[in-house]
Amino acid sequence: ISVLVSRRDETSMSFLPQLIDVQHYKAFEAKLVASVRWLITRVFDKEIPDKLRQVILVDNENRVHLSVAVQTALTNGSLYGQAAARIFKDGTMLHVSV
Repeated sequence: ISVLVSRRDETSMSFLPQLIDVQHYKAFEAKLVASVRWLITRVFDKEIPDKLRQVILVDNENRVHLSVAVQTALTNGSLYGQAAARIFKDGTMLHVSV
């Protein structure tokens, strides 16, 4: 049995289907990547900076890690503030600190 998932083509904004065997599908990793990509796409639409295009890195043991640029953007709150400003159409949220 195989599962159909979407894989982003790094050279364009299109989604390409990819078949993954069910035994190799990792739901947690897929949800993490989908959530982070949603946030980045919400903020930048089709103008995603090059450093944020690669969301994940896979190590030698096939473990998934967020790229350093994505980790930095998430931990300093810049993506969240920009997303909130776009969602609520309120530019003042860009400069709010907690």
